[in-house]
This record gives sequence, structure tokens and C-alpha cells, in this order.
Amino acid sequence: MANARWYAVSIFFLAYLISIVDRQLLSLLLVPIQNDLQVSDTLMSTLHGFTFAFFYSVMGLPIARMIDAGNRRLIIAVGIFVWSLATAGCGLATEYWHLLIARTLVATGEAALLPGACSIIADFFAPNERGKAMGIFSSGGTFGNSLSMLAGGVLFAAFSDVDLALPFVGRLETWQLVFVAIGMPGIVVAALVLTIRTPGRRSSSGNAGVPLAVVVQYFRGNRFSYTLTITGISFYFAAMLAYLAWTPTLLIRNHGLEIGQAGRIYGLVLLFLGPAGTFLWGWLADWIQRNRDRTDSKILCTMFACLGMIVPGIAYPLMENLSTVILFLAVFVFFASAPLGTAPASIQDMTPGPMRGQATALYTGILNVIGFGVGPLLVALFTDNLFADPGLLRYSMVIVLVISIVIALGCLGANLAAYRSTVAVCESWGEE
Repeated sequence: MANARWYAVSIFFLAYLISIVDRQLLSLLLVPIQNDLQVSDTLMSTLHGFTFAFFYSVMGLPIARMIDAGNRRLIIAVGIFVWSLATAGCGLATEYWHLLIARTLVATGEAALLPGACSIIADFFAPNERGKAMGIFSSGGTFGNSLSMLAGGVLFAAFSDVDLALPFVGRLETWQLVFVAIGMPGIVVAALVLTIRTPGRRSSSGNAGVPLAVVVQYFRGNRFSYTLTITGISFYFAAMLAYLAWTPTLLIRNHGLEIGQAGRIYGLVLLFLGPAGTFLWGWLADWIQRNRDRTDSKILCTMFACLGMIVPGIAYPLMENLSTVILFLAVFVFFASAPLGTAPASIQDMTPGPMRGQATALYTGILNVIGFGVGPLLVALFTDNLFADPGLLRYSMVIVLVISIVIALGCLGANLAAYRSTVAVCESWGEE
């Protein structure tokens, strides 16, 4: 079983990596897409963030309900297959609305991964082991962010001289070819998910799930801690994802880099500092819980990471020297990637086994609306309307960062006692 559980983590790591590559590729290719389709920063941010977040949230809860009661492995595999084909479909778009439809399908497919994977990992690992396991799984997201920049930049350069025309679509632009190439490997990952041995659920309910009324009653009884946990984490993600979405454009607009250069620089920073932050903070949360008996260790580590984002996050958008920008960007990424492991693990610790898929869907749904939808969109709205100057993107980023981190820290700090209480309730519900 030990080998089976780490095999599952490795496959889910790969699936998460692929999902983030497919999701974030749009941020690197934003400028050429804008040039071809003639759309504003606000419309592109809506496409990149809010549209994705809305459909992810709407589809997340019914899919999670199926995951909590049904075949988790099969549902995840189908989701990966759908989002991979939809990513490739982005490469066939010739109008803005074509991309809009494709992104809704990407969001729908990706809505299956986190509820299913977190539920299976939580059943494989005890609470004081989940931070490390979730950290390794979630580091797939930081590797995915890196790979989307590196592979996207390399492929964009490689396809720049390719002349390919398809029936009914016509000649494919370079950015379209990149989408097609990036989308197809996910089909292989979908097949690999079917090879995972899923564990028994940590509940006497087995695979039958629990009535929806019981789920609602549990969430309502612990609504204060769930509200503050999810809101705090969501605003952390609003800051992190706003920067993730707009940093490539910042490097291109304000530092004169080519797409390939921006992709390599940002990709390498994400490659080395992102997974390190995710894994080390997850390990630290487990250590604190084991050695200091703090069941709120994952919330504490998330708060420390938020604090660490502030100085480098304000500094690097405002600096002119590229080397100094990269240095502060690296520090920012180390702290910003930390809660990718601690945050989902905190949701698992406060939720009984047969409800974890639904809790994760609720968490990721709200997180995506606030973090992935609102964060990047606010940056675009400030740039287009408040400053009315694309070159002042840096100030929009800083404003969104400061507002988001203040809200995140306020919610998480006020939640520590309530969170510990909910974890205790969860343990008495039958969790190990």
C-alpha cells in the first residue's frame, strides 16, 4: 500500500502539472493573441480568469458530489481527457468567442482533478502526513507554472517559421500551434490515472457517500471556520494569481523582453523556487503539527507565507534593473507557492472523508472566482481604466497585492481558534 499511495501522488502530480500548463499558457501568449484578435486587457483577463473561474465553480460541486459517491479514478480521467482536447481546441480559435467556448470546457474538465485527487490522497495519508503529501502533489502546480512558460516559449520560437493550414480554419498562427502541441499530452495522463489503485475511504460510509442534507448540516455547523479559511486562502490566491498572470506581460512591456525570453526567465524562477516553497512549507506544517501539537499548523504556515510575499511583491514590479527584478521575483515565488500544499491540506483536515470532494470543490470554486477570476481581472481593470496606460501595469499589480494580502491575513488570523475547533469536530466524526 505504501508504494500504491506514492504512485498515486506521482500520477496526480503529473496531472496537476498538465492542468496548470494548459490553464496558464494563455498568460504567456496574451500579447500575440491580443494582436490577432484585437481585444483589450480587460477582455483577455476575463477570458483568462473570470470565465474559467465561473465555469470551474458551477461545474465543481456536481462533479464533486459524483466523486464522493462514485468512481473517483474514472471521473478524474474523463476530466483530464476533456480539458486536454479543449486546450488543443484553443489552437483552432479564429475569433474571441471560440476561445471563450474552449476555456469553458477546460474549466469543466479541470473541476474534477482537485476534489478527486485530494480526496484520494487524504484517504491514503494520516493528518500529520498530509502536508508533505499535499505539498508534493501541489508542487505539480508550481512545476506546471514553470513548464507553461518554458515550454510555451520554446514552442513559440520553434513554430515561428511553421506554415500550416487546416480545412475550415485556415493558416494557424504560431500561438495556435503552441496550444495544439501543449494540449495533446494530457490524453496520456488520463490513461495513467486509470492505473491508480484507490484506497478505501476513511469512513464507515464507504463508497456510498452521505446524504446531501448531512453535508449541508456539517458545513452550516462549521460555517465560521469554513468561511474564514476559504476567504483567506482565496484572497491569498488573488494576489498570487494576479502576479502569475501578468508577470510575463510586465517583463515584455516594461523590460522589453521577447516572448521567449520572458518565458525562459519566469519559467526558470518558477521551476526552482516554486516547488521548493510548496514542499518545504508543507513539510514544516507537518513538523509543527507532530512536534508542537498545533492542529492549525497549516493555517499558520499559510499566514507566514503571506507575510513573506509583501516586500518582494511590492518591489519587483516597481524596479527598473532586470537583475534586481529577477532576484525579488524569486523570493516572491518562494513564499507565494507555499500555500499550494498547506491550503488544500487544511481543508482535508477539517472535513470528514465522505465530504472531502464536495468541500474541496466548494473551496476551489470560491478560490477560483476570487483568486483566478477577480485577482487578474482587477489588475486589468485598473490598468485600462484607472491608469489608462499599459505601461503602468506595475502599479495595478501592487495595488491588488496589498489589498488581497491584508484581507487574507485578517481572515486567517481571526480563524485560528475556530479552525482548531472544527478539526476537533472532524476527528470526533470518525477521522483518524
